[in-house]
Amino acid sequence: MQPTIVRMYLDLKALGEILAQILGWQAITLEELAGSTSAALFVIRSADGEAVVRIFDGQRWQESTSSLSEREGEILRTLVGTRLPAPELLTTLPDNGVVMTLMPGRVWLPQAPSAPWLYELAGMLTRIHQAPVVVPWVYESWNSMGKQGALEWWSDSDLWKQCQLILKTRPDTDTTFIHRDYHPVNLLWRDDHICAVVDWVNACMGPAAVDVAHCRLNLALMYGLTAADSFLAAYEQLNPSWHYQTFWDIDAAFSSLPHLEPYPPWQHFGLTGPDQQMIQQRLVAFVASAIDNAST
Repeated sequence: MQPTIVRMYLDLKALGEILAQILGWQAITLEELAGSTSAALFVIRSADGEAVVRIFDGQRWQESTSSLSEREGEILRTLVGTRLPAPELLTTLPDNGVVMTLMPGRVWLPQAPSAPWLYELAGMLTRIHQAPVVVPWVYESWNSMGKQGALEWWSDSDLWKQCQLILKTRPDTDTTFIHRDYHPVNLLWRDDHICAVVDWVNACMGPAAVDVAHCRLNLALMYGLTAADSFLAAYEQLNPSWHYQTFWDIDAAFSSLPHLEPYPPWQHFGLTGPDQQMIQQRLVAFVASAIDNAST
């Protein structure tokens, strides 16, 4: 009888035995990877090869862990042959777990982002949006704020009301294949170039602006508005027919609420500056800038 997912999550020996049986590998060792907040990641090593297994934290997702595993597995299968630098699926585990190839590179979070670093982010996102990929999942907003009033730390009530007004009408726009959680922690670098994109479970069909706004928001919280605007300028340069719309920045910003706090992996990967007060201020500045862009 196979261990339950709870036991699999806590008992590495049991997980190793299951992986050895499914993969046909001998003498497996598991090393946990830090930097994931909604799943446990382990490098699998043996004389037969190396791989990564991702075990979803069922309390952090609305979908079941088996559904998540099937979804990411199917997305990784779809990406084969697209030339996107994504892991290849090896197998999925019963109930919970995706086993995939170990990708090269490392997460690189500079203390101050350079123009080439930001351009590389925009270039990889362009590759994703131009990939001839179709999946059955469709974008849904992560904004759960609804008609709630301004949060206690948000001092500009008029700005909040302006945001709520903008969010009432989602603009019509073309859809394409999107990563849906594109930000610097999900990118692996070798030298000065992105060599892998990971965490594909949220990928779906949706507006390209969703990825642009989500990455912009992360950059604004990590580094400030200038980095977010420079990334936007790079994406617009690479995609001259694409046009910025304020709605998507506001939707991304409100999707980070109400529990806005520094993302724990930032510090793990060397970005130690942003604290809670700073990112609150940066979020308001990001939103105010988006409102200004709407009026120009």
